[in-house]
Amino acid sequence: MNKVLIFTHGIDIDGFGGAILGKLAFKNPKIIFADNFNLDELMINTLKNDAPYDEIYVTDHCPSYTLCEKIDSSKALSSVIKVFDHHISRKGKEENFDFVNLVVENEHGKQSGTSLFYEYLVKTGRLKRTNSLDMFTKLTTLYDTWEWKKDKELGTQAYRLNTLFQAVGRDKYIEIVRDILERNPNEFKFSTIENKIVDDFINDFNAKIEGYITKIKIVDVDGLKVGYVELEDLYKNDIAEVLRNRNNPLNIAYLMMPLKDRESVSLRNIENIDLADIASKFGGGGHKSAASFPKSNEEFKLLQQEIKDNLSSQK
Repeated sequence: MNKVLIFTHGIDIDGFGGAILGKLAFKNPKIIFADNFNLDELMINTLKNDAPYDEIYVTDHCPSYTLCEKIDSSKALSSVIKVFDHHISRKGKEENFDFVNLVVENEHGKQSGTSLFYEYLVKTGRLKRTNSLDMFTKLTTLYDTWEWKKDKELGTQAYRLNTLFQAVGRDKYIEIVRDILERNPNEFKFSTIENKIVDDFINDFNAKIEGYITKIKIVDVDGLKVGYVELEDLYKNDIAEVLRNRNNPLNIAYLMMPLKDRESVSLRNIENIDLADIASKFGGGGHKSAASFPKSNEEFKLLQQEIKDNLSSQK
């Protein structure tokens, strides 16, 4: 029996999708969740200290170019590692390695780590395609790529899938979704209990979003008006969505959100700004509409101090 190791993004439902698919495809895979910026460290430490693995997968994430070079120079590693990523910030660099499967968009539309891993598992016979798995993968991809807002048929379902995670947390979400997929292979559908969990959470969540909106400070970043607010990771997507739906009442280009519960700063578009490019200047990356970078970045520390000084002088 093959010994399987999966590294996956540990902060959103696309990353969790890799864990769920891995649990369905393999018996007792080891799963390691990485945040936005510690994948290299986790991979180096794990592959150095643990017993060899027959199959190693990275989903919704990608090692740095430097680590990819090291993997590529080792036949023992490059022959067992496969990476499934869709972040545009990796294009033209890490995608050139044979073990990296990086697809932002193809003939089927925008892709996610979950969709790329799913198609691989089906193609190689590790998973059997089902209606339920197809729908779960579709909803995950719609939400993670921001296409859910454009999809009148499935957009609400994708939003509610992500809301389930927000309500119950990562581990319980993985458990619930795996149960849904196993109990009904013909249809991906919430139970009455799961729908109530989502409904109750939405009511409380909306009140907290309104509170954070009142705390947004408008600052200048490289000549752009930016909304600056510290909040928990849970609220970063929806606060931006509310502002967009209200036609940008603060007249800002994007939101810059240092996360209280993570060592990263999230960026979310309000207008059409290339956030992947902005994040790269602070040592991060991501998508055009959603990106992030580490709080530890020295340029950000200087910017943050400047912002705090300006806000203090306005009091």
